[in-house]
Amino acid sequence: MRLFRDHMQTTPMRYLWDRRITLGIELLTNTGLTVAAVAERSGFKTSFHFARRIREATGLTPTELRTSKWQQ
Repeated sequence: MRLFRDHMQTTPMRYLWDRRITLGIELLTNTGLTVAAVAERSGFKTSFHFARRIREATGLTPTELRTSKWQQ
């Protein structure tokens, strides 16, 4: 863990959560998958937990994030 933190400047768990959130945002903005399908593909157990993490990361709900991307 110390080597991981030294090299990546984060913990393994934080890195994993960041990767899941990044994948979720990418799938939301670039596919027509449902929020539940995106949550599952991103490694979240529930769409509620996924939505909460997306809102923490972006300030938007998954639906708002998707809508804002398509309006651009």
